[in-house]
Amino acid sequence: MFISNSHQADLDLDGVGDLCDYDKDGDGIKNMYDSCPITSNHLQGDIDGDGVGDECDNCKMTRNVGQEDSDQDGFGDKCDNDVDIDGDGIVDSVDNCVSVVNTDQLDTDLDEAGDVCDADDDNDGIDDSVDNCPLISNPKQETSDMFGIGEACLVDWDGDGTASDEDSCPSNKFIQQANFTFNDLILLSDQTSDSQLPRWKVSGKGRELLQSENSIPSLLLAKPIYNGFDFTGTLFVNTPSDDDFIGLAFGFQNVRKFYLLSWKQKGQSYWRSDPQFVSKADPGIELKLIDSETGPSARMRQALWHSGNYTSQQQLIWSDDKKRGWEELVPYHWKLIHRPNHGVIRLTVHRHSALFLDTGLIFDHTIKGGRIGAYTFSQANVIWSNIKIECSDKLPEDTRRRRRRRH
Repeated sequence: MFISNSHQADLDLDGVGDLCDYDKDGDGIKNMYDSCPITSNHLQGDIDGDGVGDECDNCKMTRNVGQEDSDQDGFGDKCDNDVDIDGDGIVDSVDNCVSVVNTDQLDTDLDEAGDVCDADDDNDGIDDSVDNCPLISNPKQETSDMFGIGEACLVDWDGDGTASDEDSCPSNKFIQQANFTFNDLILLSDQTSDSQLPRWKVSGKGRELLQSENSIPSLLLAKPIYNGFDFTGTLFVNTPSDDDFIGLAFGFQNVRKFYLLSWKQKGQSYWRSDPQFVSKADPGIELKLIDSETGPSARMRQALWHSGNYTSQQQLIWSDDKKRGWEELVPYHWKLIHRPNHGVIRLTVHRHSALFLDTGLIFDHTIKGGRIGAYTFSQANVIWSNIKIECSDKLPEDTRRRRRRRH
């Protein structure tokens, strides 16, 4: 009541906003004494004794008080050796399925074996192949459903307290309603004396974003990690000035590796001359694989401006051959799907209610999953609204039909 909190964030859903909640994560430990103030950890375990609780420590077995993470992949520098046998973006030293891709690291029963390589996800002694509720412990296997679904999971498949038909990730009890209330800002350029930093604002219970400044390239990433997903919303540039980049990021594994959907309004050469390479931006939507040797730097910034491949920085996967730029003060409704298990990406965009663009099936197996976010570069007053993220590993029916014809 007495503290301004326009975001209305309430992590533990106790009706008390985080800004005035003495126990944000609802684990019974006051924030000032909690070793993980925004991650429930009532046992307060701290194996390495660095003061950061095991549930939120980016190097659980290695003392690192500062939690330094230079590539921002979620693994602290002191325990991140970049060895990743299965290529899912999770280093082997902490991967709960070392040889099976599972970027989201879903571990329903918290037994340190990821669900994709755990024969009994809920640890109730019933093998998943015959368990009528594989994500909820029900050793008696009671059922009253004609299809053999157990009573314990008939309404709520993953047992997270949210009915399956209202749950954005019905098979992941750690994600109910995905949003940007908790996020990370990623700057994709070095900072110089004349750098303008972005200013991101989150509202609408995490479903609306605003980036208000003409700034260096940046991402705002939601916290959850996804395998397959449907990502929808409305994109709107709320100013008639400037003509630069807006877009989306997904499959973010670290600051050097992710997918980027970049949309430039008008063609333009990079404003800083470089005798080694001329960066030129074309109008229109492009899908890029960012695979950068440097990470955030002047070179990465120059590459992001460029339409096409840029050695040691990015690869162009797809572009709109009509080279249509975005229009200011016009709502664009997007739907982006990524199915890493099938190597399928697809983007559809509607201008108002009319179909504006459909990429069709884009096949790329490089990135197996990751975090999702919004992107701007040198463009102010960009709004993403009505944001919705749903977990999905299944190909849509029309996509399955097209793929069958392709093969």
